[in-house]
Amino acid sequence: MASDNRIELLSQTTNHFNRYILQADKKAAIVISGHLAFIGLLINSTLWSERVCILYGVIGLSLLSIGSGIYTVFPRFVDHNRENANLGNLNWRVASQGDYAESVLDEDIERGVESLAASNEALASVLRRKYRWLRVSLVASGGTILIACLSLV
Repeated sequence: MASDNRIELLSQTTNHFNRYILQADKKAAIVISGHLAFIGLLINSTLWSERVCILYGVIGLSLLSIGSGIYTVFPRFVDHNRENANLGNLNWRVASQGDYAESVLDEDIERGVESLAASNEALASVLRRKYRWLRVSLVASGGTILIACLSLV
């Protein structure tokens, strides 16, 4: 009974982390799209003909935001799976092999709990990195908007 509660908690945590990872990716995609549209608008605008330095600064911050947004979207799962067997059957390399179903059914319940816990640690690490780079992207976005607004005053 106690192992069922642990499995349920670990499964819910995995789902929770996966939802947050998906949300970070969606936010980064919105930032990237917005900045690409903003750069297109700036390049085609005639308001910036006298303010070339400010234009380059705004475009530079936009490119920083786009770059950190792109870096946010890429999964950066630290793959210690070859050396670290903690993930067990949750390792995607193991899951892609033909005997995955047999291996899951034969696995000891305690080993499964350890695999789920190790998977959650790996997801938390990815989540922490994604939101760190998303924060950089959003700060650069705020700087871009602030400089653009102040330059038009």
